[in-house]
Amino acid sequence: MTKKELSKYYYLSREIKDLEERIQTLQNQSVGVSKLTGMPFSNEKSNPVEKRAELLITLKNKLEKRKTKSLEELIKIEKCISAIEDIETRMIMTKRYIELKSWEKISMEMYMSERTLFRKQKAYFKEANNERTI
Repeated sequence: MTKKELSKYYYLSREIKDLEERIQTLQNQSVGVSKLTGMPFSNEKSNPVEKRAELLITLKNKLEKRKTKSLEELIKIEKCISAIEDIETRMIMTKRYIELKSWEKISMEMYMSERTLFRKQKAYFKEANNERTI
């Protein structure tokens, strides 16, 4: 996995949170729509309230699909990091790309210089790149 792919973790996490909020908002809106009519839905689509409820359900389903796709990507990144054999490198990558800590903070927590952290990260990506080309 590349540095760019690992960096997606933050944005995927944010996207999932945003999608969950949008889905919750849609659920609240659709509950309000159902309460308005109090009647079972008919086969006619001429009722604007029923049409709106149908559109909200369609949008909610699309958002759920996007959320699922984002979760799959998130899991892929986590699996990649957890598969790193060297424990120091795995900890560095977890702290940087999953916990989103600064290099300075990681340096203090792991009692290593930032330069050592960079070197270990660079070595990991170089090794990972060599494995892909073989």
